[in-house]
Amino acid sequence: MDAHITINPKYEDWRGRLVPAVRLANGTEHMVPEPMRTGKMYLDEEFKLLWIMALLSGVFPQAQNALHVVRVLRRDKHQTVGYCCLGVAGAIHPNAQSQVITTSIRNSHCRVELFFRTGAVVDPDLSQEDLEELAGELPPELAGEVGLTREVQYYLAWLNDAGATFEEIAAVIDLYL
Repeated sequence: MDAHITINPKYEDWRGRLVPAVRLANGTEHMVPEPMRTGKMYLDEEFKLLWIMALLSGVFPQAQNALHVVRVLRRDKHQTVGYCCLGVAGAIHPNAQSQVITTSIRNSHCRVELFFRTGAVVDPDLSQEDLEELAGELPPELAGEVGLTREVQYYLAWLNDAGATFEEIAAVIDLYL
């Protein structure tokens, strides 16, 4: 994998130990969360491989701030604007279904696709805060099936929104998950 990341163990954790940080091609550095750097993450190996291949495939355009941002062309037709790295995970998850909703993410009105376990239904009375949370992470039951914790989802989404490319994120997943 030819990603432009380097691992730089220059940050100290709360115990004073040096911990790795990922330096992206854009020059930003991001400390790797403890579960990822201590080997306590057990991402399903088959899913990990599929996810990395999907991120590197070029099939999924990249977007920030939501799992999958869509443009509505007609009532029954949507066009993809882009995916967050977690949106790609939702799109390839074997037990996921999705639903497109209108919401506002970071003060920007848009339509996003939410991912759910097959058979689940979106509660129409969800608050804006709940919708924003759903738009930014996979639901616990889907994430749990493949071994993704909430902390790791936040970290990967943060990398994605900080400008890491899918190639860089795939390299981080390959190294640490």
